[in-house]
Amino acid sequence: MLKRVNHTLTSANGGSLEILGKTKLDFEIDNELFSYEFLVAELDEISAILGEDFLEEFDVYVKFGKSVMQIGKHKIRLMRNENNKVARIRLSDSATIPAESI
Repeated sequence: MLKRVNHTLTSANGGSLEILGKTKLDFEIDNELFSYEFLVAELDEISAILGEDFLEEFDVYVKFGKSVMQIGKHKIRLMRNENNKVARIRLSDSATIPAESI
């Protein structure tokens, strides 16, 4: 279920991305359960963007030369295709997330 949000994201080229909402998702890597609240937006041909907050919270380490992303002790092989893109998104409005809310 998506919860409404009242801000937009600004892409690297200055355009805005409409946020459809936010939702908390549980996901599993190597039998370890993780939970995170994600923003949901229309990204055209990009499948997903993992933000700095996600990367910091889960201590993510990416080795582009070896095509590996590591979340804690879990290594995930990255797949490449001809449509790979790097996108930079920033929050265009300030947002306050209360402590202990996630």
